[in-house]
Amino acid sequence: MVAVDHETLKLTMTLLTTSFDSVTLLTLKFPQRVFDMILEFTSKAKENLAAAQLLFDHGLYNASANRAYYAAFQAALVALARAKVLDQSRVSHETAQGKFAAELIHRRKIYPSHLKSYLMELQGVRDDADYKLSSISKKEAAKQLRKAQEFVNLVTPE
Repeated sequence: MVAVDHETLKLTMTLLTTSFDSVTLLTLKFPQRVFDMILEFTSKAKENLAAAQLLFDHGLYNASANRAYYAAFQAALVALARAKVLDQSRVSHETAQGKFAAELIHRRKIYPSHLKSYLMELQGVRDDADYKLSSISKKEAAKQLRKAQEFVNLVTPE
């Protein structure tokens, strides 16, 4: 005869018979700091993506490119936290880019392989927009924005 832990059985039955929203399910799956990180960086990624679009629409292409990169970078942090690869919010850009490509694309195959280069490319254009003596073009800013939109939409939860 198998001993039954009634508290565990009660919790299991509650989980199986109760409808949970996605936020509740996330809190059951992740430690609080990781859950907080997922929520905060999802919000920041979407905010920066909206800012990039607004800036682009107003002809502010350098600033749009900057915000587009940060939207994708923050979305990558969300993806890394959700995959339990990362549990700290302060990481270098190089670390986040490397872990995203190595762990989530190559090893686990969670995301399509064409995303592998997106973060580095987006950062390169952001660097040009921020530090070069010339401005980036509308065409380049539009490409930057499209890549960021694709990246954010693919890797952040709804």
